[in-house]
Amino acid sequence: MTASDEIAGRLAAGTALLVATDFDGTLAPIAEDPSIPEITPANARVLGRLAAHPDAVVAIVSGRELVDLRGRVALEGAIYAGNHGLELQRGAETVVHPTARRRRPAIDRARRILARELGDVPGCSIEDKSLSLTVHYRRVPPDVRPTVPERIDELAPALGEDVHLVPGRESVEVRPRVEWDKGRAVEWIAADLPAGHRTIYLGDDTTDEDVFRTLRPVDVGVRVGTDATDAEFRLDSQRAVAPFLDWLAETVFRRPVG
Repeated sequence: MTASDEIAGRLAAGTALLVATDFDGTLAPIAEDPSIPEITPANARVLGRLAAHPDAVVAIVSGRELVDLRGRVALEGAIYAGNHGLELQRGAETVVHPTARRRRPAIDRARRILARELGDVPGCSIEDKSLSLTVHYRRVPPDVRPTVPERIDELAPALGEDVHLVPGRESVEVRPRVEWDKGRAVEWIAADLPAGHRTIYLGDDTTDEDVFRTLRPVDVGVRVGTDATDAEFRLDSQRAVAPFLDWLAETVFRRPVG
């Protein structure tokens, strides 16, 4: 049995399908400037067809702030999870994790410290996502780049106990200390689906491993890229995502979608 056969058989046996996916590096190519990425037209088309199917739910799960994520995807009918699930929007309803909201002052304090201590690093930027921060060092000169996460780790005690650091792809997340992540967000979204549903999740970053570790044996995790992973299946690159989603739509539902 091929991997495609295994995926198709597992998902087709469900009563409904949750198609959940990361954004950067999955629906959109990675860019040096985090303000640039947009969902590719091919991914937008197939997700739109899937979202319109009565037996499918589409969820976009990202470290980006919710308002930023929605603007970049703009898919009607999708569920959005921003800030690694600390912000969730389903239809007209938006839910913000209450502990994360209360710890916004700690995030503000961390931003001031990091801006002061990293201000001399060329190419380093701090993205304020309201409930969390991301320190981006992709554009830092290569000879200096390895020192950035080291300096941030050294600053951890000064940032305080109400925040914690999460490494990403040439970035470091500064999040409120809350027992919540992308994996729990996907579980929360799936809880409203019918009994017997299946979940498929696609992601390319270390933060997506939180989802892969929560998936059940009947679900499917797909890592995008070549890094080590807890996902069972893999796509070699971001360019393979749209063809895979097209295949998923055609195969799992056993007829063209849309």
